[in-house]
Amino acid sequence: MIKHYLSLLIGLSLLVCQSSLNERFTSLNELENKINQWHIDFGSNSDPFPFAQDEGIIFHHEIIGYTGVDNLPIWAIKLSFNADIDEDEPKILILGQCHAEEIYGLEISMELIEWFLNPTNPGNSTYFQSILTILSQAEVWVVPTHNPEGLSVVHGWYENGIWTQDVSYRKNKYDANMNSQFDFVVGIGDDIDGVDLNRNYDFNWIFGDEFNQLDTG
Repeated sequence: MIKHYLSLLIGLSLLVCQSSLNERFTSLNELENKINQWHIDFGSNSDPFPFAQDEGIIFHHEIIGYTGVDNLPIWAIKLSFNADIDEDEPKILILGQCHAEEIYGLEISMELIEWFLNPTNPGNSTYFQSILTILSQAEVWVVPTHNPEGLSVVHGWYENGIWTQDVSYRKNKYDANMNSQFDFVVGIGDDIDGVDLNRNYDFNWIFGDEFNQLDTG
């Protein structure tokens, strides 16, 4: 009887979550939930650091574009004193995840946002004073992921009741062969569809591969 219940519990757990990634890694839905929570906590809070002065609102978020296939939003976070006001200040851009499987970029960028919004050790802390100096003199723009389609492939999804996931996927979901299907191979390389965003800048196109030339990994 115990073995029967144990088998049932294992089966149910597999149905609930098929992902092979550790739950500590942030999915796109979790990222958007976190952005919404930051907005609730800081988006209208004009006194986020009671121990500082005249900082104003320090958090602003906006959608800077949408992906080409799934129409997923690409979020940008602005961190600065008076973040709700367009001021003439130096700007710092931090891009998180680009290659789909490089999910550490997303985690690092989210942690960096936390450092700015919840700095520890106020008072005479050099670290805290550095945070205040940056926020008062510049705008820090953080894009946690500019490849949300690839992020979704790496984290996995259900389609027609079937769980699909490729933790080694690298690109977005561009329909390169124009057949209205997402054609990819689980594992490194040989994906027909998708564009490697980190190889798609407007520079050195002469060194690119021909269409449909498979990547051996």
